[in-house]
Amino acid sequence: MNYRRISQHTVLIISSLLVASCLLPLQQTKWKSLDQQAARETFMAYKYALLNNLGKEAADLISEKTIQHYAHLRSLALAGNLEELNALSAYNKLVVLNMRHTISGKMLKTMSAKDIFAYGVEQEWIAKEDIAPYDIGTISVYGAYASAELQRGAKNTDTILEFLNENEVWRINLLPILKKAGQNFTAQIPTADEKNENDMILKIIESMSGRKTTKAIWEPILNVKPLISDSATKKRPAKTELDKN
Repeated sequence: MNYRRISQHTVLIISSLLVASCLLPLQQTKWKSLDQQAARETFMAYKYALLNNLGKEAADLISEKTIQHYAHLRSLALAGNLEELNALSAYNKLVVLNMRHTISGKMLKTMSAKDIFAYGVEQEWIAKEDIAPYDIGTISVYGAYASAELQRGAKNTDTILEFLNENEVWRINLLPILKKAGQNFTAQIPTADEKNENDMILKIIESMSGRKTTKAIWEPILNVKPLISDSATKKRPAKTELDKN
């Protein structure tokens, strides 16, 4: 047996493993850096879309979880009764009632959740002055999840923006942002009284639209005009975590 050849072969294997072990962290760092860059580009593209009323572009940059949340709210806008609406958080109730007030029943029946999100961007449901000052800090990547703290100017906001990698594309998961927005909105209501909450919501909707609401806003759209054929007749999407607020 040629022990010298075996020894040399073993040395080569060990050397290769050592080189590989040194290169792997470098490769992982490179991948992480690329993911950070891609997530930041997603944020910049999303911000640009919001500031320029590019609804479809903005809707393509949000996560599937976010879309499912809006699908659930769309379902409630179409068929939710008064009891179901009052069971929502104040912020979600505002979104649902604003859909009913702003979008015609005929139009709402044909719109998907992404269509509704895009429509909200085009109609500036979020004021541009509330978007323009924001940027994000350092992006941390953990596999298919990434996060960064929102910054207003040079100041941190203690608000985390999440990204999810879906089919090799980094998209923004708005659920944590919506949850915090809901908490802030509820905190602005003087009392937890249901009537005060509903009155405040209607005043906000009237202020946004420039026209008065009617009692019909509390009525399910599908009960008012029978639906012959529409995807809304399918089973409602499951409740999202934001309905627990």
